[in-house]
Parts: sequence; C-alpha cells; structure tokens
Amino acid sequence: MRFLWAAWAVPALAVFNDQAYKVDWQYRGLGIPFEAVKTAAGHVMLTDRDQLALVDNNGVLVWRKTVLAQHIAVGNNTVYSSSNTEVTAWQLDSGDRLTSVPGGSLVCANNAAFAVAKDSKVFIYEHGSKEPQQVEFGGTLDALKCVDGVVGWVGNDPKKVVNGDLESVEDSKPVFGLGDITVDEFGVVSAPEWSRPEGLSQTVAACFLEIEHAVDAKLPDLSGTLLENWSGRVKRHVKELMRFRISTQVNEKDALFGYHKALILVTSRGSVYAFDTNSRSILWEKHVGAVSVENFENLAVVTLSNGFKIAFSHEGTEQAVPETPKPEFDLDIQPSYVAGLANGSESWRFSGNVVGTARRDPREVTSNVGTVVGDAKVRYKYLNPNLVAVATYENNRLVVTLLDGITGRTLAVSEVEDSVTIDAQNKFLIVVGEHWVAFTYRSKDELASSKLSILDLYESSVLNERLSPDQVNPYTDSQIPWIFQRVVVLKSPLQALGTSVTHFGVTRREVLMATDTQVLSVPKLGLSALRVSPEKGKPVQEPDTVLTAPDSSVISHERIVHGITRFTTATTLLESTFALCAYGDLDVFYTRVSPSGEFDRLPETFQTTKLLAIIASLGALVMFLRPIARNKRIQQEWI
Repeated sequence: MRFLWAAWAVPALAVFNDQAYKVDWQYRGLGIPFEAVKTAAGHVMLTDRDQLALVDNNGVLVWRKTVLAQHIAVGNNTVYSSSNTEVTAWQLDSGDRLTSVPGGSLVCANNAAFAVAKDSKVFIYEHGSKEPQQVEFGGTLDALKCVDGVVGWVGNDPKKVVNGDLESVEDSKPVFGLGDITVDEFGVVSAPEWSRPEGLSQTVAACFLEIEHAVDAKLPDLSGTLLENWSGRVKRHVKELMRFRISTQVNEKDALFGYHKALILVTSRGSVYAFDTNSRSILWEKHVGAVSVENFENLAVVTLSNGFKIAFSHEGTEQAVPETPKPEFDLDIQPSYVAGLANGSESWRFSGNVVGTARRDPREVTSNVGTVVGDAKVRYKYLNPNLVAVATYENNRLVVTLLDGITGRTLAVSEVEDSVTIDAQNKFLIVVGEHWVAFTYRSKDELASSKLSILDLYESSVLNERLSPDQVNPYTDSQIPWIFQRVVVLKSPLQALGTSVTHFGVTRREVLMATDTQVLSVPKLGLSALRVSPEKGKPVQEPDTVLTAPDSSVISHERIVHGITRFTTATTLLESTFALCAYGDLDVFYTRVSPSGEFDRLPETFQTTKLLAIIASLGALVMFLRPIARNKRIQQEWI
C-alpha cells in the first residue's frame, strides 16, 4: 500500500503481465489538426486539443505531446513549436524535448537554422549553437518563413536575411496550413496514405452490445449401435474441448464468458462508431447526426439531433426501433432547479444553482443488505432505489442534498465546511452507489487540495435494527438514512467518477476514477466511512486521511490515458468480471475488470493436460489393482 497520489504520479503496473495489453486497448486521440508538416518520417500535426504529434506514413501515432502552441515548423530532424511565450524544440523521431527559447511568437526552420521573431527583430539560431544572430527588420514583422534563408515581411515588402543583411526579394507570404491533410465534417483526418477517425477525440455517449455467436444446434445422429453412439459422443466432447482450449480469430472462450462485445460510441460531430472489443477494430460507422445512444433489447438506439430515433444491431444493420416504455417517474434537470416528473407532469421541484446530480444505476443488484461488524452484528444498508443526489453551489459553498426521486422529500443534507472552487479547471463530480454517495471538489483551504467525500447511508445507528423491507416504499415510509461521512485528500484532481456493476452484485463494489493520465478502480471498502476497530470489534468513524490504494487499482497500468471524462460499464456472463469503457475529450480506453479476482474462471495457466494425465493414471492404477484385490479377497475366503 502507498499513497494513491504517488501511484498517479508515475505509471504503475496494475494487472498481471499476461493480461496487460491483451484484455485492454486504447484509441489514442489527437483532435482536429489545424497545422501539419509532411516529413520523411510522417506528418507532424498540431491539433485543436493542444496535441503536437507525429503520425507515420501508415497512420500510426508515433508520439504525442500536450503543448500550447500556435505554429510548428520542422528542420534538421527537429520539430519546433511556437507559443506566445517560448519556442520549443522536439526530437522528430522520439518526441523528446531538446531545448526552449523564451520569448517570440513565431517560428520557422530549415536544415541549417531556426528563427525566432519578436517585434521587429529576428533571432537566428544555427543548429547546435546557443548564441543567436540578431537582425533588425526595421518595422512590425508580419510574417516569417525559411526557404534558403530567413524571409520576413514588413507590410507587403519581403526582406531576406543574407549574411546578416537584409535584401529585397520577390516571394509570397508563407501559409501555415495542413498541406496534403484533409478533414471532413465528421472529423475524419485523411492523408494520401491513411485516415484517422479523429471525431472520436470528443466522444459524448457510449454503450455496449452483446455480439451473438451462432450455435450448432444440429442434433447428433443416434441411429447407430450403442458402441457407435458412445464413440461419437466421445469424439464430440473431445472436439468441444479442443475448440474451447484453442483460441481462434475471434476468441470463442470470450464469447462463452460474455466478454465479446460491440462498443458503440457517439461523437460530438454526430457520428456513430462500433468497435469490436476483441479485435479492437472498427466494425462499422454511421454519420447520421447522432447525439446519444442507449442499449435497448441489445440494439443501439441512437437519438438524432432532430429528436428522431434509429436502431442498429451489432452488425450495423438498421432495425425497427423497439417501443421503449416511458418511465412512470423521471427527472427534469436544469441549471436552476431539478424537478420530478410523474407521467410527464411535474410533481415536485428543488431549486438552486445546480452543479451536479446523480442517481442509482438501475442495473444495481444488492446481494447483501447489511454490513457485518466485528462482533457478528449487522448494520443494515439504506437501499432506496429512488435516491437522487443534487449538489448546489452558492457563494463558494457546496451543499449536497439527498432527495427521494418520487416524492421529492428531503432525506439528508450534507454541507461542505470548506470554501469550494468549482469551474472549468476544478470539476465537481458526483456518483450514487448501492448505499453510498461520493463526490469530489476543490477546497480553498491552506493546501488548496482536491478532496473526495464519501457518505455511507444506513437505516439506523443501532446495530441489528432493520426498519424497512428489502426496498424502501417511498409512499408510506418516512424513514430517513443515518449517515456516516468521510473526507479524503486527493493529490491529483479527478476528471471522471463512476461505479462498477456486475451480474449478481456479489463481487465487491469499485469506485471508478480518472485523472489526467490514468484510470483507476478503487475498492469501495477502502473508502468506507466506517471501519471495524481491531481492539473492540466495533465500527468506528474513519478519520480524514490522504487516500491510499494498492498499485493494482491503476487499471490502465503503463498506458498514458488523456481526456477521460465519462465511464460506461457492462456486465458479463461471469459474476467476477465487468467490461469498462472510459472516454471523453481525447482517448478511448477499454478493459475488463475483476475486482475480486476471477474466482469463477480457471486461469489460462491451469494445467488441464496434467490434470487429465493424473486422472488417466489413477484410472489405469485402479484397473491394474482391481484383479490383485479380487485374487486377494478370494484367497482370504479359501483360507
């Protein structure tokens, strides 16, 4: 165990070596380029997502860096990026930072030198030299480029630097552009040799579909003799065993376990992409003006910008849109209020400057209604399926109110004691789990730290006291939850927050988190506001601490994942494992997570051959000893 912020600071190995890069994959986004330079190694691009990158001649991303720059130039196997404050040099092949020159707002380069312009002066740096050659242009410099030397314009008068002097030349002004790179309206970036779906660099919605595999339903021929039928059955079983043991192009074991899925992604430009989670390839794409997607009856039901809906199967064929039942109760979420809707009509309203809302995942399954403490007593969870958390922010004060989503009744109020900052750089995130609520905020305390607050909800403060049936009846039950709260300090702010979901709810719950560079799955048990005292065996309030977690919580392991703002999850046929997709403003990351280990599946290293050999040996030994035992028994009877 170590401080979680330390795990975030450097890449950490979070999965077994035989799983890393096999059960997970990543689409590394760049964004839409606005400048590109063609080189022998590929295209150097500068994008609207502040990415400086090299894409090789096959369209494969070689490296990328997050920079704030307006222009780029390439010379002498070096990439130069120019911002309002400095010019930075990067190694073309590796993306390593070489040097930087402060000041200057424009850059150009050739194989002999690079130039930095500031006001009416140009500083020419020969490669390998730290002392620049300074040239006065005698006016406001409008543009600058490198041809055989440095050419600049004062108004419409081009001047060329020759041996430190200015000479008039006839030339056209440089055009910073994309060269042979084209970008269509759906964000597809194309070069003559390749194309990349950079619309995925801003994904707004996602869901999973099950990929259905054909099953051989042909009945075996039983018209032969008993021996023929028996031998045919043995052959079928051996064939099925070999089919299960040997992976094909589409891993059939993954299909049997429900791992093989289609990941449906909707971009901000209205495109829909379907990824095969096994082969990591794009199955199909549709450019239909989509704004959202959801899984209904294993169809991707896509909502268009005009409000209409269309449905696609995992194969990409358009299907009839199934009739989705309208919810009897729903929420109307606005910046100034949250209202409850009963059959489309407003039944209650909660007003305030709303900065976040969250509800329980309707797929949430509860297998254990209580938490057992050290002396074998039980504290029963508050399991209200209609729980709604609403966060309001006024005058640097953050208040989280828990409401009953049907009646609008206030169940609890939690006010953050610290003064809080919420803006584009300091996000507020909130999620509702089985019987808990978690939210993050930026505190204005002495440390100006990011914090995670956890509210654990129980029916009573008295152990073994249960006040409700399995699920709370919002119409007749006036019960309010008993809350235990814990606040932990985060040394790195979170960009996304979510919760895990499994088929039967037996596997331990996980809190999903994303930082600027990594994706984590932290056990909820380690975040609980209550813990069992080892001395007295009784639950005590957990003190506020710096959040700690094992290295295995970093499920992105050595990958650097940028721009994650949302999570979507799906159950599999194995209770131990769920599928996870993290997406948002740049990258798409997919993996399978087993919070409690793969307790319901034999590992790949399980020695089936050795087990079968042992069973066969035991069978042979029994057959060998059987006549000996029979003869011994006969001899004993004669004696």
